[in-house]
Amino acid sequence: MKSKLTIFLAALFLSVCTLSGNAQTSLPKGKAQLIEFTNATAKFTVPAGKTWYIMNIFSDCAANIKPSTESAEYKQFEEVRVFIKNIDNYLLTDLSKNKLGPVVYRGPNHERIQPMPIVLSENSTIEFIITSGDWAKIGTGEIKKNDVLNAFLNYIEADN
Repeated sequence: MKSKLTIFLAALFLSVCTLSGNAQTSLPKGKAQLIEFTNATAKFTVPAGKTWYIMNIFSDCAANIKPSTESAEYKQFEEVRVFIKNIDNYLLTDLSKNKLGPVVYRGPNHERIQPMPIVLSENSTIEFIITSGDWAKIGTGEIKKNDVLNAFLNYIEADN
């Protein structure tokens, strides 16, 4: 009985290794770019004859960090999020109306974002908005555009 279990586990291990080796992700051929932006410079247009593959967007994890009054170990902070503000002039995020579009960066919960890559065809436009605040108080005016922080756009530009 023990040998059948060992054989089964070995076969399972080999099949997992084989499948994981065959499931590699291929990157598009093109030039990798990293652009730093602020809210003032957060609008981008894909050049004619090109396609953009947005691979990642990132920023600071937290803003306005303050020591806690209860303990020196814990700090109060505002979570940083980067949203898609509009895409091809279609408004997705409007903080004045509590309309929140896709989150492309969220600190410190990075797993809760729009899946990447985002693929944009030639002449497409995309604009981001960097925000911070206490997200437990959404709708109270606590969430604001953060014009102090920078974010980074990492993408691959490929020829059509």
